[in-house]
Order: sequence, then structure tokens, then C-alpha cells
Amino acid sequence: MWKKTISALLSLSLIFLLCISVSADASNLLSDYASLNWQGDKLYLDKGSGSMYFKRNSDKTVQEATLSIGIEQGSTGFLFYIDIGNGKKKGDKGYCSIQFFDENNKELLGRSTGAAENLQNYVRYSVGEDEKFYPIPSGAKTVTVKLSAWGEGSGDNVNVYYRNFSLFFSDNIPLSDPTDDEVLMNSSTSLSKVEIGLTPYTRWIWVGIVFLVAMSFYLIRVWRQKYSTPKLNNGK
Repeated sequence: MWKKTISALLSLSLIFLLCISVSADASNLLSDYASLNWQGDKLYLDKGSGSMYFKRNSDKTVQEATLSIGIEQGSTGFLFYIDIGNGKKKGDKGYCSIQFFDENNKELLGRSTGAAENLQNYVRYSVGEDEKFYPIPSGAKTVTVKLSAWGEGSGDNVNVYYRNFSLFFSDNIPLSDPTDDEVLMNSSTSLSKVEIGLTPYTRWIWVGIVFLVAMSFYLIRVWRQKYSTPKLNNGK
């Protein structure tokens, strides 16, 4: 339990540090992702986790939402990342893709997370790095982020959850070598556990409970060590 709590805190710290280091040179165009003009099927926000998701619709096999924005003039590179998880809810899958188009709506570059499934913890998918942005293709005018989810799991929600949407453009951060033959984004190790429907207040209650239980075991151990009667070694 303590390992999971520490892991979650470390993950949040890494996210905070990443945002600080990148924001010094660029701003996150998706920072207010829940309020942006998504097109397609309706997305919902779980305020406790900050995750977006679709609600189950028996009339649709796949639900999709897209967001298109213009590319900042003079930008040479970009960094995109997103966290996806589904809490190991069998039957539900989803993905996120990012695509760059020219003025004639011809795709110049595309990357996808691939089907995300059976993820008890969030996983971060990315294109580009903090210190080396991925090159924006020449002639690109717009970029589109697409979310898609499907499956036959149970419950009201399609159990695929998206959070920490981040897209940075820059004209001065060094660029990585382009890899046009790749179609999948890079993925990180597991982050925090997927928990939907919990409020910050509920989280603090559980943190308090964990702390009290751990402290109780510690005090019991100290008491036993202090008052236990040592056994004498009666040699013959």
C-alpha cells in the first residue's frame, strides 16, 4: 500500500517538473482540455482524476471525438503526450492519435498510441521529448488530436480514460531525428492507479486511514519490544 502511495506521489512530482521545464519555453495548448471544442461524440470529465471519457452508447460500436487547432507560425518542433488507462476493465479499448495536415488537408505526419487495454495504471504516451522536440513536417497548417473508445464492458462508462493532454510548440528547442517509418507513440512505465469517481476529499480520507493503520502497527511493535520479557539462556 505504501509503495503504491509513494509511486503515485513520485509520478505527480515528475509531471509537475516536466510541466515546469517545458513551460519555460512554450505553453501547453491543451492545458484546458476539458473546455476545448471537441467534435464528435460527447466527452465527460471525472473531476477527481481529471480524466475524460465516453459514456456507453448501445447504438454505437465506436465512439470518437476530435480536436483540431492551427499550428503556431514559426514553430519548428512539438511535444505531445497523454495518459491513458482503463483499470483492467475487460472488453473496453481505446486509443489516441495525433495528425498533422497541410492546407489541402493532406496528412503529413501521424502517430497513434495503439489500442490501450487492461491498464490498471495510467500509461503515458508521447511524441517528442522534453529536451528534444519532434520536428513539425514542412507545410503543416493544422494538427488534430483524436480519441476513440469501444468495447462491451459493463457499467455506464466506456472504461477508457484520458488525462494530462499536453501539446507544446517551439521555435528554439532542439529537434530530434525524425522517424517517419514509425506509427506508434513512445510509452512510459505505469503511473498512478486508475481511480474514477473519487473526490480529493475521499483521497485524503484514505491517506489518513493508511497513515493511522501504519502508525498503529508501529506503536504495537514498539510496545512489544519495550515490554516483552527476554528469554534467559539456561546453559547446562
